[in-house]
Amino acid sequence: MGVQSSENTITRQARFALAHQIPIVVVVQDERGLPAATTKGWLLDISQNGARLAVESEIPLSGALRIRLTLTELGMEFYVGGSVCWTHPDPDTPGSWRIGCSLTPGIPERLLSRLAQTGVVERRFEARSDEIVSVQATIRGGRTIAAGLQNYSRKGFCLQTTEVLAPGEIVHLRIQGPDGRLAAIQGVVQWTAAHKGSHLAGCTLSGNP
Repeated sequence: MGVQSSENTITRQARFALAHQIPIVVVVQDERGLPAATTKGWLLDISQNGARLAVESEIPLSGALRIRLTLTELGMEFYVGGSVCWTHPDPDTPGSWRIGCSLTPGIPERLLSRLAQTGVVERRFEARSDEIVSVQATIRGGRTIAAGLQNYSRKGFCLQTTEVLAPGEIVHLRIQGPDGRLAAIQGVVQWTAAHKGSHLAGCTLSGNP
């Protein structure tokens, strides 16, 4: 099992939750940087170099983006470039999509701080641990694989495995607590990414196994 040690844990930037929905317009660019398609949606959360979006149309993983954020409280519109990291159908809104994207060159920290000061965004309060914990994960077909659990909170977690998981896949975990007792949790894969010879899967918690 090639799960990476904690020294390879990805550094997470401060992520800002939204005090309310912020409308966006997303322009998908072709290989020449020209507009190829446009869709509307909402900003879900944001960090200096990344964002999650809810949009009306599917965007290809290879898509280069130009995103326009309308910041009514500040009387301004903000434009930023980016690229798609992951995409999947929105489980809460049929016909819509959730998009994870990286932002280039990114949101200036001073602008994020200004948005926080004006109440547009707020720093994510959910405590999150970056320690990697070895767990047994049961996946499709009832197979059990070894995995590394990291970046976990009350709402979700990230798994590091040697096997590729798919968005929408259900994962069952059994974790041994400090008292020796086993705890069982269930998650749904939201995004996946290759990472240093292994694979990462971001999961949200989902009911009881």
